[in-house]
Amino acid sequence: MKKIIIRESDLDLYCEVKLLNEYNKFLNKNNLTNSNESYSKFLIEFLAGRKNKKGS
Repeated sequence: MKKIIIRESDLDLYCEVKLLNEYNKFLNKNNLTNSNESYSKFLIEFLAGRKNKKGS
């Protein structure tokens, strides 16, 4: 069996890209522009969605 080595920096980058993709989807879905207010709304919705997924 092959071992897969993932560096922490690679994982951080993957998470940043994934979060950015989700943010862009959120902006498009809600017809919003990039702003601090939009990002705050996104984080609240995104984190609430993750919490609900874990509870299910």
